[in-house]
Formats: sequence, C-alpha cells, structure tokens
Amino acid sequence: MRLSSTNGGSGALEVSDFALSISGGVATVNATPSSISISGNVYTLGLNLSGTPSGAETLTVVPSGATAIYDATGNAASTTQSNNTD
Repeated sequence: MRLSSTNGGSGALEVSDFALSISGGVATVNATPSSISISGNVYTLGLNLSGTPSGAETLTVVPSGATAIYDATGNAASTTQSNNTD
C-alpha cells in the first residue's frame, strides 16, 4: 500500500513523518530518522544510534503526529499501534 504525507494521497513521506524511540538496553536513538528510502511498498528508515546496542533494545516507530501519514484512501495512521516494534 502506498502511503503519503497528505490526506489527498499525494506527497512523499519524509523523515519528519516518523518518530523513533528505544526502550531497554543501553543504546539510544535520535527521534527523527536520518534517511528514508522507498522501493514499491517497502519503506526503509535510517537510524542514528548512540552507544553500542546490547541486544535488549526495543525500537518503536510511529507516525510523528495524528496527521503525518495517510493510506491511499485518506485514513490517517494511528500514533498508537501494536505492531510497530522490533
């Protein structure tokens, strides 16, 4: 599904449309991704990590706001999600 930064389905996603956080472990991450690349329906975000990850970290990715990311039919992505950690 192609995502966009506007309700009308246009506007490419930008790094400012995402918010990153880490819980657990010892590494930290900048809240804004360092880069974004899009290939078809795959969105890849670059991370700016500080510290050496211990493996206990959980990375969470959410839209930066309630109107940051939309699907093709104009539905805004929720900032509260249950499948956005890795």
